[in-house]
Amino acid sequence: MARSFKKVLCPIDFSADSLTALDYAADFARQGNGQLILLHVVDNPMTDFYGPRGATFYAEVEHAMEKSRQLLADAARTHAAEVPYEIVVKHGNPYEEIIDCATGQQVDLIVMSTHGRTGPQRLIIGSVAEKVVRTAPCPVFTVRQPQAGRGERT
Repeated sequence: MARSFKKVLCPIDFSADSLTALDYAADFARQGNGQLILLHVVDNPMTDFYGPRGATFYAEVEHAMEKSRQLLADAARTHAAEVPYEIVVKHGNPYEEIIDCATGQQVDLIVMSTHGRTGPQRLIIGSVAEKVVRTAPCPVFTVRQPQAGRGERT
């Protein structure tokens, strides 16, 4: 018996990997006639990714959050056509905000990318995806991109 996922959460950091995960999330939501929740967490509003800087830290956060809302809407139009969606932008620790959103929204599935860090790099940096998998209140589907030379078709 196939499961139907009515609420699918997809955290997006705007990397190519996270947009691939969005494609999967949209498919899960579409198959279950469900809703997609797109989440971006601004953890460092001072990065160049969000564009020109504001006058204060709070202005930086607001600017980064607004830019994220626009980018999420663009991603939804491109990767999740005809799937009902909600945009959520938070400021804080990505892992904590993902778990809080999943719990608060009572999602049925989280679909997210993993960058596949291994060994000492994973131990030093920590893996948001790994923490989410270990503590999520629902199933987590992780999408990992093939590494060069391992299982890729050319």
